[in-house]
Amino acid sequence: MTTYGAVHFFTIDAVTYASSALCLLGVKIAEKKKSVERSIEHVFHSISSFITWSFHHASIRTLFLFTFLIVFLNTWVWEVGLLLALSEVTFKSEEMYSLIQGVFGAVVIGANLIIPLIIKRLTLAIYMVGSCIWGAGLLYYGIWYELEHFFIGAVLVGIGIPIAGLARVYLLQTIVPEDRLGRGFSTNAVLLYLANTLSLALYGALASFIEVQVLMIVSGFAMVLASSCYLIVTSSKLRGRFTVQSFK
Repeated sequence: MTTYGAVHFFTIDAVTYASSALCLLGVKIAEKKKSVERSIEHVFHSISSFITWSFHHASIRTLFLFTFLIVFLNTWVWEVGLLLALSEVTFKSEEMYSLIQGVFGAVVIGANLIIPLIIKRLTLAIYMVGSCIWGAGLLYYGIWYELEHFFIGAVLVGIGIPIAGLARVYLLQTIVPEDRLGRGFSTNAVLLYLANTLSLALYGALASFIEVQVLMIVSGFAMVLASSCYLIVTSSKLRGRFTVQSFK
């Protein structure tokens, strides 16, 4: 970056996207074509029916709610706040930011390779554990706020994000019926981008009069607290049910 300038990173990006597109063209997928009504009225009816179904399905409703909440709390703090924080603690903020992202990427790749070998069945509780680790990473470097601790926090985030991400995809694929699967992933994507947009806008405004470190601590703590509360409440319910069944 220092020698050749940032513009060539966009060149590399363009080349990798083009090579990915060529590889995808070689993938052969056999699809069953179904006759689908394409009227605007049918589209709105299809969307509203899925929303109604998801509201009445506790697991999917909880998954969508926490997906929005966790991503909202993370986006600005991780993508923008981290760079601003590094500019406060080192003169080489851009280089350190790139290095931290590299460490983060390596951890994510390793976690994505290891998780399927260890965990065969992903649940909503595992999603919450991943979110808790994710939030703990943000909270960690928010509290310590020193260069070396940003690397440790990035490692924690790199472990938590794959756990939560894989669990979310697994739950969508296993819980949502096949005829509603496309709408399930579309709803998930809409919530992710909505959370990103609102996070960047709201936190960007808050950062003008609130310190970056405070925003990091609040976001990380909120993620850990929300995930932990869900795990505690659900484990209490399970223990209660087990006790009742034992007496019966």
